[in-house]
Amino acid sequence: MNLMFCTRIFSMGRHGDGRIKGRILAFISVVACMLLSGANVASAKTMISDSAALLSREEASKIESDCDLILQQHDTSVFVITTDKLGKSDDYQNYLENQLEKAGDHENLVILFVSIKDGDGVCQVVCHGKIQELLTPKRMEDMKNAVEGKVESGKYYQAIDDFCDDVTRALVISPSLDGFIFQSLPQLIVSLLLGCGTVFYFLGSAKRKKDSGDTRLNESHFKDLGRLDHFSHKEVKILKDKKAKSE
Repeated sequence: MNLMFCTRIFSMGRHGDGRIKGRILAFISVVACMLLSGANVASAKTMISDSAALLSREEASKIESDCDLILQQHDTSVFVITTDKLGKSDDYQNYLENQLEKAGDHENLVILFVSIKDGDGVCQVVCHGKIQELLTPKRMEDMKNAVEGKVESGKYYQAIDDFCDDVTRALVISPSLDGFIFQSLPQLIVSLLLGCGTVFYFLGSAKRKKDSGDTRLNESHFKDLGRLDHFSHKEVKILKDKKAKSE
């Protein structure tokens, strides 16, 4: 149904009460048409087309919620398209280009395309709009490879769910931070903390040993020490061995 059709219904009616009732029903129909029209426009921003039936109804609903959140927070539409009919040897690239062309000039759109066609499966990630500054070819290639690996293992929901996480991360982190040093920064921090902890432990252990070596005897032992003080005045002669004398 469309607005023109609803308007035609509204103009129809009979004389008297029949005309009034007809116009009331027609008015309700017009409102319903407007609501449906608005719903279609809103839902077009996020599209989960699971023709290959890789997701359960609950999983598809969760993915749709993730995509809606990306749209709200980052003004970016997400399409997830799965199929078992269109494979690598088919013109799937043209299909994706047509999907991108439907987007407005200023609309941000990212598409995940997954095909599980027998012996001809393919995975592709494409995007449109200003987000191309963030979703670089390198990043999209990494996303594609990550999804492909999980799909081959049969982890369909995890593949698509992780893809949504990767898109969100890419939209808030500059590509300039994709270098090795930034990727390994958490491991570097943990290593430094462990190293510092080890150093402090050994320093503390060495201090404890030093303190134990400086232990002093209490006054109750002074008498025993006094019995040995007569040796302190004796002259000690160093005896040389026979070999030293002969020299």
